[in-house]
Amino acid sequence: MTKGLDHIPWEYEVHTSTAKPWAKAANDLLDESAARGRDAIFVDDDIEILPETFEVLEPLIPYADVFGFMMLRPGGSLLSGGHDATDDGTPFPMITEPAIHETAYVSHVTASLMYLKRSAVEKLRFPLWPGQHYEDVAFSYDAWLKGLRVLYVPRPCLHDVTNENIGASKGKIPNFWELNGVNRQEMAQWAVGHGVREAIAKRVIPTGRLRLNV
Repeated sequence: MTKGLDHIPWEYEVHTSTAKPWAKAANDLLDESAARGRDAIFVDDDIEILPETFEVLEPLIPYADVFGFMMLRPGGSLLSGGHDATDDGTPFPMITEPAIHETAYVSHVTASLMYLKRSAVEKLRFPLWPGQHYEDVAFSYDAWLKGLRVLYVPRPCLHDVTNENIGASKGKIPNFWELNGVNRQEMAQWAVGHGVREAIAKRVIPTGRLRLNV
């Protein structure tokens, strides 16, 4: 169960879905938000929003469409600070100290917690793949390919994870790593079909970090 919803500084409605697979549930919720013409906060059930998570977001909203956040383990150590892309789009190394403290455009932010502007809600959906993980990589890349922007916001939330750094909910899946391999292949095929290598070469999808100074 998601914790810290009371730290969301705006009026909001909570919508949930138990549809399978995960991406189907996510897309159903995005369809609901699109029908209402609203921005959306996309959050997993093993996330804890902290008082500081959204404290600097509002003045940044004009500068991007998809916003991701610093992920900390429950003990406070870094789990994710935005992701980079290699020339072919894979793998997706974590950006670590000291860059995690800078607001910057990045190729990919995790969907465990995202703020999505209406522009993103209307244009983006997760691919329906049979395995586990990587759907949010395609989601972020698709944002760049469609002329949207992905921004990493250096404010933390807590992500409950297993010893293998899998989200606590997905960590209960007994054949997770087999399914992870399935989606790794799906992601590779998606990247080829969507011209990711070419988009990275042309910097349509950024590599490294493009610091936002406002």
